[in-house]
Amino acid sequence: MTDIALTDDNARFVSVGGDKVAFLWDISTGNVIRRFGAHHSRINCCALGGENALLATGGYDCEIKIWDLKDRKAMV
Repeated sequence: MTDIALTDDNARFVSVGGDKVAFLWDISTGNVIRRFGAHHSRINCCALGGENALLATGGYDCEIKIWDLKDRKAMV
């Protein structure tokens, strides 16, 4: 794991790392809610914004992905 981002309400967090996938976790259950896997190499960083509606991931593939957590698809 290289980075994590915690939601404002402390109910969920995102983790990223060498497996090229970002995971959205539910803290109360310990289960993965969603997986985001569009990077071609290790993901270096992540951040949540827009009142936890957006997820940004940055990878060693020199790409930044913006995920709309409500629509379940990549925006960029």
